[in-house]
Amino acid sequence: MDSDPAFDEYKCRYYKELTLGLFKVKVSEKVYKCPYCPQSREYSYDDLCRHASRITKESKSYGLKEKGKHMGLLEFLERDLKPSESTSQNRSNPHMGLEALFEETRKRSKELIRRTDSDMAFIIQQKEMIKTNFNRDLKILQEMANKKIEKIIAEHEQSKMNELAGLEQQKTDDRMLKLVDDQKREIEKLHHQMIELQKKLNATKGLELEINQMKEAMQVKHMTNEDVEANKKIDLKTLVEIEMEEEVKNSKLLLGLKTISEEKRKRSEEIQCEISRTDLLMASVMKQKETMIEDFDMMIKSYNKEHEMTQEMTNEQLKRINTEYEKSKLHLEEREKELKACEARNKSEKKKLENEMKMKKEDDRILKLAENHKELEEEMKEMKAAMEVMEKMSSDENERLGNDELQDARQQLISGLEDNCVGVRAHNVSIGVKRMGELDAKPLIASAKRRCLSEEDTAKFVSLWEDHLRDPSWHPFKVIAIGEGESKEMVDEEDEKIAMLKGESDEDVYNAVVKALKEMNEYNPSGRYPLPELWNHKEKRKAT
Repeated sequence: MDSDPAFDEYKCRYYKELTLGLFKVKVSEKVYKCPYCPQSREYSYDDLCRHASRITKESKSYGLKEKGKHMGLLEFLERDLKPSESTSQNRSNPHMGLEALFEETRKRSKELIRRTDSDMAFIIQQKEMIKTNFNRDLKILQEMANKKIEKIIAEHEQSKMNELAGLEQQKTDDRMLKLVDDQKREIEKLHHQMIELQKKLNATKGLELEINQMKEAMQVKHMTNEDVEANKKIDLKTLVEIEMEEEVKNSKLLLGLKTISEEKRKRSEEIQCEISRTDLLMASVMKQKETMIEDFDMMIKSYNKEHEMTQEMTNEQLKRINTEYEKSKLHLEEREKELKACEARNKSEKKKLENEMKMKKEDDRILKLAENHKELEEEMKEMKAAMEVMEKMSSDENERLGNDELQDARQQLISGLEDNCVGVRAHNVSIGVKRMGELDAKPLIASAKRRCLSEEDTAKFVSLWEDHLRDPSWHPFKVIAIGEGESKEMVDEEDEKIAMLKGESDEDVYNAVVKALKEMNEYNPSGRYPLPELWNHKEKRKAT
């Protein structure tokens, strides 16, 4: 199939139509359609390539033209619509190094040059094919014209021969007519001679009597001499009878000659009509010949004009491709210069950053030495303070032992209240145990009901904020100075989770979470789990 010139012509023609944009193949970035299949579905790039390849190479139900269309489509997809892999890589890695970017630019420039050379070779091939087709069509037209002209010349020669034959026949007829005229003149001459002779006979009537007498004498002589002249008969005729016979013969001859002359005249008229018809036919044939020659000239002019237009379009396309190639080459050269300049700047900036890093390391080392010196000074101060404390230890030891006993008693009381007050509501007792840092779920459940959440979503919502409260890495507090040497720790409302809670939830939910967060920060900031505490429920404070 690849060596079939008709198939190659179809492929080149439909590929050219696709490159000129006469058919739409690419619908979007990922969607393609076959322009030659009716009710074509949407394809990806690879699926459309497989579709065109299957029809071109494997299908037996499609004709040569359809296969040529799909072969042109396959070549158009592979040469003009092939997705670039470098684009996806650059998108996935926007911080690619300058060296990789420079290498990618070089590859793209080589690919552009290769495609430009391929397009130029294809256009030259198209030009040669158009020239070959033009020469072939011109040769066919010349052969047709030569055959038609030879046919017309043969018909003209035949008609000319017929005309010459008619002229020869006419010459023969003219000779016959001339002969008839000569005979007429001879007959008229004889007639005049007979008239003269008749005049002479009339003048010599006396001779007739003598002849009659001689005849009678001869008859008598015959009758007397019958034995000698028995087998002889004398038939003597008069001159009048001889003239009458000659006149009858001459009249018959004249009548025959008139008949022949009339037939020749009719034949001459028929030949003249044939010659007139032949002249008309010859004029019509010559007119047709002139018309055909004019049509042939018009056809040649039209074909030459189309060939010139095609040649101009090809030259314009070659000029455009060369111009684009030069522009791309200049652009790539400028890009290469820019990349080299960027590379030089990056090297200088890299050296500058390395120097800055060295300076920063030196500064960090100096700061670290200063901090170590400061820590040593603080340790010395702490040791002095410890010496002072050691002096007071003897006086404060008894007080510490008393506090420890009170704390043990407090813990035993809390344990007892937890065991005995299970199921008892807080408002029913004045002194009880409260788990400090535990989230009150009632406002959260009420808010979930108002938002029409399911029980499962409500449980997830409560569990989410309990997990946030137990997360040691989440510390949404900030320290605010309230006076000289005094500071206060407050909830940071600009924290992402706190701001989201305040913006999306109700105020009672926000207050419950902030309250649990403050209690957790006060009683167990490191462990981040609730601790039991003896609590005065009426006065809402810690029981003492």
